[in-house]
Amino acid sequence: MEVNTELYAPLAVGSGLVPSGAAIYRREKLAVGLERIAFYGVLAVIALVAIPYGGVEPWWTALANCLLFVLASLRIVEASLRRDWRIAGVAMMIPLLALCAFAGFQILPLGASQLSTIVSGNVWRTISVDPFETRRFIFRLLAALLAGELLMRYASSRRRLAALVGVVIGVGVLSACFGLVRQMAQTSPEGFMLPKLPLGEGYGQFINRNHFALLMEMSLGLLLGLVIGKSGPRSRFLPYLSLALLVWLALVSTNSRGGVISMFSLILCVAISHLVIQQWRSSKRHEVRARSWIARYGSIAAMSGALALSLVLLTAIGVVWVGGDPVVSRMETVSSELRKESNGKLERKEIWRATWQLIKAHPFTGIGFGGYETAIPEFSYNFSGGESLRQAHNDYLEILASGGIIAAVLVVWFLIIMTRKIVAQLRARSSFRYSTCLGALAGLFAVSIHSFVDFGLHITVNALVFTCLVVIATANCSSQPTMSSEEVL
Repeated sequence: MEVNTELYAPLAVGSGLVPSGAAIYRREKLAVGLERIAFYGVLAVIALVAIPYGGVEPWWTALANCLLFVLASLRIVEASLRRDWRIAGVAMMIPLLALCAFAGFQILPLGASQLSTIVSGNVWRTISVDPFETRRFIFRLLAALLAGELLMRYASSRRRLAALVGVVIGVGVLSACFGLVRQMAQTSPEGFMLPKLPLGEGYGQFINRNHFALLMEMSLGLLLGLVIGKSGPRSRFLPYLSLALLVWLALVSTNSRGGVISMFSLILCVAISHLVIQQWRSSKRHEVRARSWIARYGSIAAMSGALALSLVLLTAIGVVWVGGDPVVSRMETVSSELRKESNGKLERKEIWRATWQLIKAHPFTGIGFGGYETAIPEFSYNFSGGESLRQAHNDYLEILASGGIIAAVLVVWFLIIMTRKIVAQLRARSSFRYSTCLGALAGLFAVSIHSFVDFGLHITVNALVFTCLVVIATANCSSQPTMSSEEVL
């Protein structure tokens, strides 16, 4: 074993001692063990958190987040053993860490409130209308960031990245199987294996069918990327396609309008992106310079349009054939969803209007992350039925309401950096890297569309799978410290 003593050079400073080869070997062996525990531990947490309702139970979510913090502590020990304190994906981490810091600022006491004149003690005013929920938001976001950093650092080899892809696909496929089995087998009004899954409520292991659909979209995007990108041996094409059809069937069976619309967007995204990238590669490979820019890109646009139309028609026929009247009926109610029904039920247009009033009242700093349910009643007093609002049913509006313009700028900053990294990875020569990045991009695009009408990323497993897709789409596999460390053993 060749030992790189330069990594341990700082030990000699001031002591005159350099570790022996055996000591360095023991350190490296321990570091590799911690690395494996941390990486596969994160994968295990992602797989397990999906089991009870997708991670909506507070105790289960808290346990998963605590486990992620414990695994992050192993990462710190591993970094100290190797004297390597570099943060993986630091460019994308900075805006999200700034968002955590801003949320922390929202719960700082900024001055005495009016209540301080009534009670003897000092009661301080904070930006957040619900500091407890804001603290929970910080805790959950930090846990997701730590999971992302661990995956980004340790999934730097093809084997590790393939394991991460396998976990995302496995969670989606197993959830789809459970959902289809429950749909066919459940006849009793009691919960199906779990007490909060009564007949006719939710889908799969999720209490809300729309949140289940979001998980299916992310898994379906990754599978379609592997199918279209032709990753690996040709013998794997049919298994990937079969799994994609299974996930697609579960997605259509949810009767989720947002899920079906996002599915169309996902299929178009992966197909058109692949076509454009292949045309660009072909023009670069053959150095096509005689054709004009308009002719070259005009042909790409024409082919993309024809492909988009074909896929829309084919998928629409499949959706109607598989879903039948329930899906058609649900899609026909999209227009009525944007107005208030006679039964007094709150519809999205009413919710969005009240949320916009809330945003205008607190445009710069918002009302605090997690404080939407506390702040919105002031602006939804004209709603009938006494229904309580807990989410805005639009993640973009909720970000503006919770953090104002400052939070919006930080999120856009993160999206710009992520997009640049995805574009760089789509140029990879490796078919595996290209197909996984393409699939992750499709899944992320579906989430961006679905988030206009829902709040699926509030669910723990969806947030973690979303984190996995970001890592898969942006991870740099050209540097492989993981492989070299494993070769040591």
